[in-house]
Amino acid sequence: NIPEANLVKAPTTSTTMMLALGDAIAVSLINEKKFDDNQYRHFHPGGKLGLDLLKVKSVMRVGEFIAKVNQSSKIEEVLLEITSKCLGCTAVVDDNNKLIGIITDGDLRRNIYKKIDGNEFMNQTAFAIMTPSPLTINQEMLVVEAVAIMNKNSITSLIVSDEEKNILGIINLQDCLRIGF
Repeated sequence: NIPEANLVKAPTTSTTMMLALGDAIAVSLINEKKFDDNQYRHFHPGGKLGLDLLKVKSVMRVGEFIAKVNQSSKIEEVLLEITSKCLGCTAVVDDNNKLIGIITDGDLRRNIYKKIDGNEFMNQTAFAIMTPSPLTINQEMLVVEAVAIMNKNSITSLIVSDEEKNILGIINLQDCLRIGF
């Protein structure tokens, strides 16, 4: 019998000991059953810990929701793609559908009055104004890591691609905020 830590015998020491004992049992069972992050995410998808374990592939935009244009697309098509997908950017692909660049709203604003090779802005191609070799991430990355990269680089979207530069999706900071990040 362990005395409580106060004069009125309210449970203090005993409750703390039970918490420690419960934690010790939980840790022992986690180790014995080899319970890992994937199992935790499956059984507890909500809450802060579940969000911290969420992977990019779970929240990225895919398929028709990816903003993407060909390198030879004219600015009008670029503007329509950026506007219709509400991402503030579009990926630029070559004729083999491989990622070669990105165009952001900022790129459009910076180039609106520039003549490139004697051509007015609206006669430019995506290739002429894109930022080549954009920052990309892997779909297996944790969303919390992707958000940190976006914050560090002051950007709002990241292209998700594989090693061969195939676009798998786009993750957007607003989408991350909507789910609780």
